[in-house]
Amino acid sequence: AILTDTGTTLPATLATIAAYIDTEVAAIPTTAMRGTDSAALASVLGALDTAAASGAVSNAKLAMAYLKQLVTKQLNATDGFAALKTLIDSTQFTGPMSYLDAGGEQTVRENVLGTRRRIWLNFSNRNMTQTGTFRIYFKVDGGNYDLYVEQPVTVGAGDERAFDAEFTVNQDWKLTYEEDVDEGAARDIPYNFIMQVIE
Repeated sequence: AILTDTGTTLPATLATIAAYIDTEVAAIPTTAMRGTDSAALASVLGALDTAAASGAVSNAKLAMAYLKQLVTKQLNATDGFAALKTLIDSTQFTGPMSYLDAGGEQTVRENVLGTRRRIWLNFSNRNMTQTGTFRIYFKVDGGNYDLYVEQPVTVGAGDERAFDAEFTVNQDWKLTYEEDVDEGAARDIPYNFIMQVIE
């Protein structure tokens, strides 16, 4: 259709367009301004820095002052790139915890916090032979644990054995397990949790 309408083949048309682009790029004064020559760009910045230092060019001085402020902010330990990475990063922890034969309510995992965290938690009673209860506690007043939620678990064929929880806290929390009937031996409780800072 291109040949019929214009009398020009597709390759020839594309070559013409490419030539137009080359002409426009060539019209840009320097490779540094085109962004295609890092060394030239560094040279331009160096010249600006020299001019700024001598006070010879007020615009260059102002430009370099802004550039240096930007770099300083980026490298700042409090609110620069490294600090931002710390906020974005998440941390993961993996069990298992050995539920001792002594029985009673035992702590599977406790997390002591001083800042806001988002928690994704999963745990399982897959190794248990008796029924029991998982519990999650929060320190809502900074000193005392209060029960947040509990999950009774069973061990029958086809019963649910894996559980999860998601919550946001700014104080300590813990996950516990308590058997209903003596297990007769220590047994591992698998768990995983991911923690992300949301300060």
